[in-house]
Amino acid sequence: MEKLSLPDVVNRHMQVPFRLKPDQPADQARFVVFDAEMTGLGEEDRLLSLGAVRIEASRLDLAGSFYEILDPSREIPAESIKIHHIVPNMAEGRPDAATVLPRFLDFIGSNILVAHNARFDKEFLNREMLRLFGAPLQSPIIDVMLMSRTNSHLRKKYSLPGALEDHTLDGLAREYGISIEDRHLAFGDALATGLIFLRIMKGLQRFGIYRVKHLLKIAGL
Repeated sequence: MEKLSLPDVVNRHMQVPFRLKPDQPADQARFVVFDAEMTGLGEEDRLLSLGAVRIEASRLDLAGSFYEILDPSREIPAESIKIHHIVPNMAEGRPDAATVLPRFLDFIGSNILVAHNARFDKEFLNREMLRLFGAPLQSPIIDVMLMSRTNSHLRKKYSLPGALEDHTLDGLAREYGISIEDRHLAFGDALATGLIFLRIMKGLQRFGIYRVKHLLKIAGL
């Protein structure tokens, strides 16, 4: 079988696990918070939009952001449009996943990814990566929903206020007083997730969870 020729940025991405700094304090580390929207949940569905924002030393870098609407090369179902409001003419003529994913890999570099309910996004992006490049994402991913559940568990354990039952993105946004602009659009959800991530990360420090390796242990995928 002929060896697949990969873009340079994809080859560089394959080395990401070897550049992690697990002992670094999490509030000094660099992360990329992201969200993905798809045409649907089926095997034949495709990536429709991808948004991300960088965090460095506990600060959101709004100048360092990423947002793309993609041409999914397939019909966008009406059920999907009701959620993300991306209609066919918005995607027409846009770059496809083969073009956008290398740009995304270049944007994230060696930083750790963060997402809410990250298993879903990870599985879908891995499917696209495998389809196009024959390899999955190498970046570790921290799930904000798992962070929130751990934070609530510890607060209940030590009889501290702030334990939550609703760990959805909307529930967490309400709890922390965060307004989600453009809900269900990839960049709006990524920005809200980043703000929630910073709040939970700060709250976990009182329980000795303050290094990158600690976050990866309780919420890493």
